Amino acid sequence: MDLVDIVKGIVNTRKDDDINDRFNHSYTAMVLVLFAVVVTTENYVGNPIKSNNETSGINLQNIVEIGEKYHEAETNENRDEQIKLITRHFNRYFGLKQRCKSGSIIWKKSLSVTYLATKMLYFLNALAQFIITDLLLSNGNLSVYGVTLVRDLLSGRTPESIFFPRQTLCDFYVRELGLEIIGTRHTVQCVLSINLFLQAIFSFYWFWLLLVLLYNLSNTFHWMVHLCSKSNSRSYVLKHIRQELLLNSSLDKCCRNDPQINKFIDQYLQTDGIFVLRLISRNISDIVMTDLTSALYENFKIMESVSNLESSFSFAKNV
Repeated sequence: MDLVDIVKGIVNTRKDDDINDRFNHSYTAMVLVLFAVVVTTENYVGNPIKSNNETSGINLQNIVEIGEKYHEAETNENRDEQIKLITRHFNRYFGLKQRCKSGSIIWKKSLSVTYLATKMLYFLNALAQFIITDLLLSNGNLSVYGVTLVRDLLSGRTPESIFFPRQTLCDFYVRELGLEIIGTRHTVQCVLSINLFLQAIFSFYWFWLLLVLLYNLSNTFHWMVHLCSKSNSRSYVLKHIRQELLLNSSLDKCCRNDPQINKFIDQYLQTDGIFVLRLISRNISDIVMTDLTSALYENFKIMESVSNLESSFSFAKNV
């Protein structure tokens, strides 16, 4: 029964209560609990958001797991077995890409586009929360609250907010003989010490969101440069091909004009393939990335040799 009375007291507002009063002594705790629940729900309910492997044609999770086994393998036989599994997976994926040449550019770069779109959503989410928090702490005016807070603290002033008042008028009832059962209402000035902690919590949240916003912005820009710059992608792939494979080329050491290298990067790997290799490098190690890229390049050269032989045989047969 007491619990029901407490709930009724929270839901039913007094006649002299406004939104600021309700926010301070009832809603703030609920908002903080809601924030905590939203952030932690994905760890306990359902599955995290993942790239749809069925439509993209490549299972990133399996590739990363195989790469981790390769990194932890103790013998060369186990390493060769794991690298063959990854290479076979890549070959199936790249073969599917080659058979769908008539598809749209967006589909050919589906993984990269999806990843960048997800990065943008993270950035917009942090930006929206940052703006709402700044409006809350700046009395409804959009401003850089953190700068104002630091300036006030350095000058010895205490920052104030209409949403976190330090003082207010509190009502209490005193029962007196011969009067109403509920007693006589008295209004006095009181201090809301809890608002000092609440404002400090939201101020910390403002600075935390600022860090998250800057990190998301820099990370999104970083990936956009890597995925949209052809010269950057080319240099990245060449750097992770073993040198002895490049030295076997009939062209110069840098292989800048090697048509086989160009075909391997532009037509075989493409943007999504280079993106997956970057993920492997970030989540496992550069060593695994180098071995995998070299294995893919060796396999590509073998397929090119077989394709050239078949073309020559077909041409000779027609002649």
